[in-house]
Amino acid sequence: MIFDDIQPGANLGRMELNLDPQTVADWRRLFPAGAEDEDIRLIPVGFLAVIAMRAYTHACPIRPPGNIHGEQSYEIISLPEIGSRVVTDVLCTDKEVRRDRRWVTFGTMTRAALGHELLFNGVMKVAWSK
Repeated sequence: MIFDDIQPGANLGRMELNLDPQTVADWRRLFPAGAEDEDIRLIPVGFLAVIAMRAYTHACPIRPPGNIHGEQSYEIISLPEIGSRVVTDVLCTDKEVRRDRRWVTFGTMTRAALGHELLFNGVMKVAWSK
């Protein structure tokens, strides 16, 4: 996928993910700081990046080499429970050229697979190489 192919407003794909307990436990072993303050029934806040990045790489599996992940942020409505399933849509929300660099902004919307309530939104900016 090259810069010219990406269209703002386009839904690039959807991914459903099971938040399995072993994967979350592995995450907590890697990133234990703050775990004592977390509700152990819910995924850790840092795990939002795992969900968003898996959806992004699923939606955009063929990307030019040399892209640079510029920034990422989230608006959290509620954290999903471990063992639940979530569905994440990946959208292109904007693209622009600034100082000879191509930037693409992606948005993610993650909902509960059952009930479809919105859990969190994400924004990711990528310097696109081609």
